[in-house]
Amino acid sequence: MLVSSAVGKPLSDNMEEKIWAPAGMEQQGTWLLGQTGHEIAGCCIQAATRDYARFGLFVLGGGKGMVPDDWFSMATVKQKDIGEPGHGYGFQWWTYDDGSFAAQGIFGQGIFIDPKRKLVIASNADWTRATEGPEGEWREAFYKQVQGLVDGGGVSHQLVETSKLSTFGNLDAKSFTLATRAAPDGMIMSRPCLC
Repeated sequence: MLVSSAVGKPLSDNMEEKIWAPAGMEQQGTWLLGQTGHEIAGCCIQAATRDYARFGLFVLGGGKGMVPDDWFSMATVKQKDIGEPGHGYGFQWWTYDDGSFAAQGIFGQGIFIDPKRKLVIASNADWTRATEGPEGEWREAFYKQVQGLVDGGGVSHQLVETSKLSTFGNLDAKSFTLATRAAPDGMIMSRPCLC
């Protein structure tokens, strides 16, 4: 409500105008509303997987002049220890000690960003449970496997060869993942996979 009051419009309208459209998103994103009728600002944005990937590239690029220059460098590093070795929490971002970070939705959607490797992994899913169960571990293992492919030269023409990735547990066609690597010329290069 604070941002909405300050800019005189709903938070989603402000985001569409200031970030979503200028960053080149293709589909409309939606935001869940709370009981007050206002957007739930700490979570709950729904978007197409490709637009999650574009948002990841937007973050990887530092916000393209649309957010303060140092915002993402502060937001995406450990601000709080969560009691789990190698992990922490920034400003709405889960952080890893290797410098990567992620936005993680409770039913499987997520954006994993690894600046060192110039890697973005976007996912949409329909997990049957919010936070309990092995799916979060499978997602983490998937991120690590893609990082390993990048490090081991298993990336051809800036594309992650998803056929080299193994599946984890019971993930099925409800779990759609898109691995994207930032090409030197800034193009989005991606290949979808069902895993």
